[in-house]
Amino acid sequence: MNFSILLNTRKRIPYLENLISSVILKTSSFDDVEILINHDNDDEETKLFRNRIFNPNVKFFSEARPHSLHTTINKMARHSQGRFLIGVNDDIEFLTDGWDEIILDKVASFKSEKQIKDDVIYCKSSCTSVDHVNTLPYGSFPIVSLEAVRCINKFLYEEFLGLGGDASIYRVYAAINRVVEVNEVKFDHLMHNTLEKVCSPDQTGQEMRVKSFSQNLDPFTFDISEEVDILRKHIDNN
Repeated sequence: MNFSILLNTRKRIPYLENLISSVILKTSSFDDVEILINHDNDDEETKLFRNRIFNPNVKFFSEARPHSLHTTINKMARHSQGRFLIGVNDDIEFLTDGWDEIILDKVASFKSEKQIKDDVIYCKSSCTSVDHVNTLPYGSFPIVSLEAVRCINKFLYEEFLGLGGDASIYRVYAAINRVVEVNEVKFDHLMHNTLEKVCSPDQTGQEMRVKSFSQNLDPFTFDISEEVDILRKHIDNN
């Protein structure tokens, strides 16, 4: 597998169907991509939906609703087979034709130019989220190599219950100069692509925001030193 796409979902069947369809449509080689989806075990709508999906590259997981959305993402990451992991939301649509080839080509060029032997890489894509300030450097939907994830034993920091996971994990790879720009790869964040939608979240979105805002944790000052040190040592040994 080249890519594992990881996401949590809850009672958003039309969005989930659209996401899966866009991945299949926009990927050059869908045989080399897997989609790992976690849903809450009380989500009857998604249970019915998963019974209609017979594509072996679309895999479902289920458990009690997690305290941190990143806990289930990290669990799925440990089941992933892709060389690169992509963290998305269920209201995402892949916009770029051949996004998989673009990423692989960009990574190959980056590694060749910098004479990198390992596969510790973060890729920064772009999206339509109006609440993602363009002056901030991180990508809303991180793309991280499986080698790096296994090295630090996490894809995202579970300390962040919802919001903040993308910015905090970006800082780890920026600190070791392993960020590859893949801005050509663009995602449409369907529930965040206008201010009106941002200000009118559905129940799932509102519950996630309340939980996120309840914690006093800043992704831009959060301590990332342990993971940075682990990755630096790993790079030095390769």
